[in-house]
Amino acid sequence: QQPGWPEKPTHLSPIARAEWDRLGGLLEGEQRLGLSDGPHMTGAAVAYATALEYERKAKQRGLPHDEWRRFKTGERVQWDTYRKFLNDLCLSQGTRARAKTSSGQQGSKLQGFLDRRANRPAPAKSAG
Repeated sequence: QQPGWPEKPTHLSPIARAEWDRLGGLLEGEQRLGLSDGPHMTGAAVAYATALEYERKAKQRGLPHDEWRRFKTGERVQWDTYRKFLNDLCLSQGTRARAKTSSGQQGSKLQGFLDRRANRPAPAKSAG
């Protein structure tokens, strides 16, 4: 376990463990990883691995139509769950722009624009 990271569950599959590490790296890179992110990272990693497993099983040959549809529905539900966890971790495009880093900096493009505008020198007045 890396310092400052939440405890990684030991029951995760290899695919889920790799996704857990990837999400932790993204959050750490944006200075937003906290110990409380562990459950969301775990949920996202499990949903990701389960969606891939549904996808793999759905591609098997010889599935009857109703079973194929059930697998595709299960896969879609897992991808929706994965997206929800990413949104909760502020790793989706919409929430990422509004997220604050651990240093308290706002990640908003609008805030950056307003800060730059407030700090630019006033235009010179023309004599006339």
